[in-house]
Amino acid sequence: MIKVDIKVNGNGCIKELKAEGHGGVGERGSDILCSAVSVLLRSFAKVVYTSEAIKTEGKASERGSIYLLIRNVPGEKITWLQGMSGLVITGLRDLEREFPGNIRVNILRDIEIV
Repeated sequence: MIKVDIKVNGNGCIKELKAEGHGGVGERGSDILCSAVSVLLRSFAKVVYTSEAIKTEGKASERGSIYLLIRNVPGEKITWLQGMSGLVITGLRDLEREFPGNIRVNILRDIEIV
């Protein structure tokens, strides 16, 4: 099972995400669920991490594991990050509905505003 924990701040922006596990829907290396989750999370992490204005830290130290912490988002990037966050959360929720029992997405709301 893939377990995804996401902390979202009061602006609706992802503040922290952690994912671990494997989908168990296909053979290792060709599991469609793992592939879909990896594309969503890696793309989000890479785009946010490579933004010069946003301060982050993270790691993907082994297959089936990713962690990203977003430390600082300047005001001009909040709307952009809200959109990116919404896309990732919507995609993960859709996968959770399509593959019940193989992925669990836990969204934690934080009242802090970036």
